[in-house]
Amino acid sequence: MIDGDYPKNGGPAPTVYVMIQPSGEPPCVFQQLASWQMESWLRLRVRGSAVHYRQSAFIDPSPTAAQWEAFEACCKTNDITIINESDID
Repeated sequence: MIDGDYPKNGGPAPTVYVMIQPSGEPPCVFQQLASWQMESWLRLRVRGSAVHYRQSAFIDPSPTAAQWEAFEACCKTNDITIINESDID
């Protein structure tokens, strides 16, 4: 469960980023793409790992260009491949 600082009166649900680990460990949930918490988690991954990114067309807002660029840079620095499986253009 993430913190509840979003509108509870019928407002939009928060966007979250869930990292599912192949090792069977519990998934990690982040509220921002390229947050320092996510970058810390990515640094612990094995070099040569892959992150599958999937965004639904129903999720809003999309990450900003700056967030996406920071995410790409973090992955590149840590030799992690991004596989974009989004169903949006």
